[in-house]
Amino acid sequence: MIRRSKTLWDQLRPTVATRRDMTFGVLLAVSWAVGLALGAHGLAEHLRDAQPKPTELDIAYRTVKLINLGGVDSAGHLPLTLELARWLLPLLAATTLIGGLSFLFSENLRWARIQRRGRHVVVCGLSRKGYLLSERFGRDGGQVVVIDRDRDNGWLEECRLRGDLVIVGDATAPAVLRKAAVAKAAWVFAVCNSEGTNAEIAVKVREEINKKKPASVKSAKQFGGSGALPTASILPTVRCRAHLADPDLGRWLGHLGVLDPNDDDEPGLVEAFNVFELGAPLLLDDHDPFVDGAGRSIAHPGILVIGLGCFGAMVVVEASRRWALRRPAAGPPLHIVALALDAREKVDLLRVEYEEKLAAADIEPIELNVRGAAYRRGEYILREDGKPKVNYVYVCLDEDALGIRAALALRNRLSRSIPIVVRVGDRTGLGALLPEERTSDGKDHNVYAFPLLPRTCERDAIRL
Repeated sequence: MIRRSKTLWDQLRPTVATRRDMTFGVLLAVSWAVGLALGAHGLAEHLRDAQPKPTELDIAYRTVKLINLGGVDSAGHLPLTLELARWLLPLLAATTLIGGLSFLFSENLRWARIQRRGRHVVVCGLSRKGYLLSERFGRDGGQVVVIDRDRDNGWLEECRLRGDLVIVGDATAPAVLRKAAVAKAAWVFAVCNSEGTNAEIAVKVREEINKKKPASVKSAKQFGGSGALPTASILPTVRCRAHLADPDLGRWLGHLGVLDPNDDDEPGLVEAFNVFELGAPLLLDDHDPFVDGAGRSIAHPGILVIGLGCFGAMVVVEASRRWALRRPAAGPPLHIVALALDAREKVDLLRVEYEEKLAAADIEPIELNVRGAAYRRGEYILREDGKPKVNYVYVCLDEDALGIRAALALRNRLSRSIPIVVRVGDRTGLGALLPEERTSDGKDHNVYAFPLLPRTCERDAIRL
């Protein structure tokens, strides 16, 4: 419930900010109308006995002059409405002027601030990952700079409404990165849809940071003459994270010196991150296949993983790694039924890539189409005695609608005691129809959603 409430606020926040601005404008307009009406009424009463008698145009002219502290000839007793108006109207004029100047120059001031002080967040590529990251950091009060080459990207306007600074341009261009002041930023994220682009951005960011080092540290004598490196409070450290789902590409860039090795104790300057690799532990934390609904350990667990793309493969690897840590001595291997159109080839690749981590797993590849009749019959998950081979199901298909259909088709063949978790991209659309965790409302739930991107594009998940 708490997680859903936060999500609702996140979705409404740009609208609320816009309405807050509109409310201020409406209140200001109403205040002007009230002030002018009070001024006109007060002047008409004050000049009632004046000769010659002022016309309505005279009253209107004198009312406007109240704005600059004029319009009243006598300093004697004045009607209350006129007394209020001659103070209210100049105050409204000052408020309007300040608000207008703030509106016109606030973006320029924010650009100047990040160029001078830095410590902002730069998001390169307004993909869904980029949008969620900018939203999270903006929600925490940080200044966010968004770079995207597509000026028709619908999320750009939402970012502007939130107060993000937006650059429409190529994030691999050094001029664009300098405009975003990446060398003075606290965090830089390369989250374009192309991994090659993310890798290129990481290279360019490192180059920009290296250019600034001599200017930042002129001499070791600045820091006591001991030759020690400056502390983080004196020389802020930029952290760049590039999204790379291909481990081979990450290793190659590390070999070239573009990426720093992932070290839990000391984060590197430029590192790769992978939402699929981050998401698998979060999924298994939420839906642990090694305990039953009452929290008791399961002696012979088995799982079904449907879809062996980037995320499904990481679920297989992470589940095997966890079982190796918790299974009893001489205990049985974790039985994993891996279902995909090319399951055998995908499983062979996993065994080559993650041989040690998969040592505690017995993987059974099943090559089926989730749209076909053989999948719907569900015979592949039953033992000879008719009981299911698995106690947990993870649907890791790339399409949300297809994943939910696959889960519902399998639900009709399995006991309601076997949970089915569907990987969805977001908490919107079809993903919003499924609960994310077990509920106590008495309903017959056993199909749950795991919103991959909202869960992994968080500060804690990316090891910030």
